[in-house]
Amino acid sequence: GDTHIGDTINGAFVGSIRAAKRLGWCCSRTLRRYAEAGAFPGAFQTLGGHWRIPVSALASVRRAKA
Repeated sequence: GDTHIGDTINGAFVGSIRAAKRLGWCCSRTLRRYAEAGAFPGAFQTLGGHWRIPVSALASVRRAKA
């Protein structure tokens, strides 16, 4: 595996830093702003305020950007 701190056990969600790295065109701050605006369906904030982004939502954003 490619599991990192902040990823869920099944890999369905990633944290904002990991998500930004996967996209390759934004930083984690930009990604958090996108998440706050609702750009990632299924994204949510943990009780600690950290964003969890569905990997599937990243794939659709990556395709739209291409």
